[in-house]
Amino acid sequence: AVSGPAWQKQTIHWTLPTGAIAKGQAARLVVAHTSGGAVDVDQISLFPDDAVDGMDPDSLRAARAWHIPILRLSGNYSSGYHWRQGIGPREARPTDRNVAWGGVDSHAFGTDEFLSLARLLGATTQIGANAGDGTPAEAAAWVRYCNAQTRRVPLWEIGNELYGGWQIGHTDAVGNAARFVAFRDAMKQADPGIQVMATGKGDEFGPAGLD
Repeated sequence: AVSGPAWQKQTIHWTLPTGAIAKGQAARLVVAHTSGGAVDVDQISLFPDDAVDGMDPDSLRAARAWHIPILRLSGNYSSGYHWRQGIGPREARPTDRNVAWGGVDSHAFGTDEFLSLARLLGATTQIGANAGDGTPAEAAAWVRYCNAQTRRVPLWEIGNELYGGWQIGHTDAVGNAARFVAFRDAMKQADPGIQVMATGKGDEFGPAGLD
């Protein structure tokens, strides 16, 4: 039952008869309402009972078999990522445009989900701070959020491929160096024990590019 104008989280549980759907078989989930009036559906998440923190147990078993030493949260996406959008109740997180890769981003997999995945895999964590359209203060707050109690994230990158015109907030070498210093100082003030990494590029790492 749904009533009133406010957004409401609805949790529904049902059981499929054994053998009703074969593994890998396509199925259609239909949401319909039978009363009068309009109902807006914002988003739907579908999880099996054996999901672990919202993750597929088969995927977790496969990932554990790889013995991943360091799990990295970064890439082109990180240069436009604002970490506060990916914390708190999933239903309260914003859904917006994925500027880096296209499509939309529900922010369903955020900082806490990343840390949970790393813990389940026994991997050391590495996060890329948003030095594209982010600020040193935002990055420092992310360090504090992750490491206020224990050092859950020891490795931090500052920026991602900021040398490239495809990257959000790209800059030249001088700008990258200045940005690195500002971010490093703020992040180290938040947690002096973290290790920080700068990013740069020699084209294909050959002699001409390195020159």
